Amino acid sequence: RSNASLIMRRLDDVTRDPDPPHPPGEGDPLGLPSYEQAISGNGPHDAPPPPYPGSRPGTLSR
Repeated sequence: RSNASLIMRRLDDVTRDPDPPHPPGEGDPLGLPSYEQAISGNGPHDAPPPPYPGSRPGTLSR
């Protein structure tokens, strides 16, 4: 049996028995926030990045 036939057989199995869609309003089963919740939230990663180690203030030429 070739790899292609195995892949096609598995694809057929997946398309015959897909996961049911999540009902609206029940939230994400993994506990992840919605896009709006993630964008509006504040956290430790909202700070600007630290300065580049090779540059010093006032030494950049424009």
